[in-house]
Amino acid sequence: MRLAILHPVAAPYREKLFTALAGTSGIDLKVYYCGSGQNYRDWSFVPGNYDREILPGCIFRKNFYFNPRLIQRLRRDRPDFLLVWGWSDPTAILAFLTARLMKISLFMVTDSAFPILQRGNNLQSRMIGIIKRCLIKLPQGFLAQGKLARDYLIAMGASPERIKRVPINCLEVEYWQAQAAIARSGAQKIKAELGIQEKQLILYVGRLIPGKGLETLIEAYADLTQHLKKVGLLIVGGGGLQEVLESQCRRLGLSQVVFLGSQSYEKLIKYYGISDCLVLPTFSDQWPLVVLEALACGLPVVTTDRCGSVPDLITAHDTGLVVKYGDSASLAEALFEILTLPANTLAVVRKRAYNVAAAYDVKQTAARLIKVLQLQQDSKVSEKNDKTNVSF
Repeated sequence: MRLAILHPVAAPYREKLFTALAGTSGIDLKVYYCGSGQNYRDWSFVPGNYDREILPGCIFRKNFYFNPRLIQRLRRDRPDFLLVWGWSDPTAILAFLTARLMKISLFMVTDSAFPILQRGNNLQSRMIGIIKRCLIKLPQGFLAQGKLARDYLIAMGASPERIKRVPINCLEVEYWQAQAAIARSGAQKIKAELGIQEKQLILYVGRLIPGKGLETLIEAYADLTQHLKKVGLLIVGGGGLQEVLESQCRRLGLSQVVFLGSQSYEKLIKYYGISDCLVLPTFSDQWPLVVLEALACGLPVVTTDRCGSVPDLITAHDTGLVVKYGDSASLAEALFEILTLPANTLAVVRKRAYNVAAAYDVKQTAARLIKVLQLQQDSKVSEKNDKTNVSF
């Protein structure tokens, strides 16, 4: 099976999946990237082992790509399947149209979390909506990350029977569990190296930008420290809000907040390992991988009702707590509840977290994805045979 993937840029959380697909017997994988990186992300990671190419092209408005050379690549490689991540880029739209003209089986991949993300009602938003409702008719199938992504596709007009839920945001779960356990066993040494003396740690991993709810988090943490004295806040990530947040911490007299800046993807496990819970106070996130990373490391999660992975990872799994976004008091209460769990209850939560994360292992995802494509391929062959065998 010749499989081609169009992805905006190389990303650390895709490398293991693409490598697993490339290593599967009978799969000839080619990954086309629209660009070499995103100027608003500071990613450092070890690339996977698979056939890739960065397409010539141009970028505008920070992260919209146009790569007309894709047409020539598809004509050259003639894949059986083309998986397109999203449909916002001009290149993605070009891929939809080219695949249709070349009769390549097209699958769109999305983790959009409808109705969480707020949709505008201006002329531009309405035009984009019209374009998407036209494009939704082109793919033979859709790969949805979770429940809300499936709801989003249906709301846009996709046929439910064409939507397959495949956990494309995935991890090497056993590796994350093992490495986090190693870090946990040496937590005191790691904390000493970071200059951290607090007994418990709350962890935030992500960009320091508006919309992540970080000012709300600082307020909630200030409230929490009135009731729990030996709790620190570890903030991993870079962005334009760092000076604002540091100023907020000084104003509130918070000396236990540690800003570590951007870190390589491979080093993140260490910070999960020494922490006691993950907090994601987001105002809008589609399907943030940090929640899955935390669960794979056995951490309970405190997040908001604007986190797109809640229905899949938190709700009904007892792996964390969900609060109203922007509500610092509720966030502080939830953090207090998690950090004061009895040891036996915490052990149960950790086990549940591991079990939930296990369903998002990269090997399982690769196998499920290939099975979906094989079923589609078998269906096409059967349909072709039926037409051939029609008697008059």
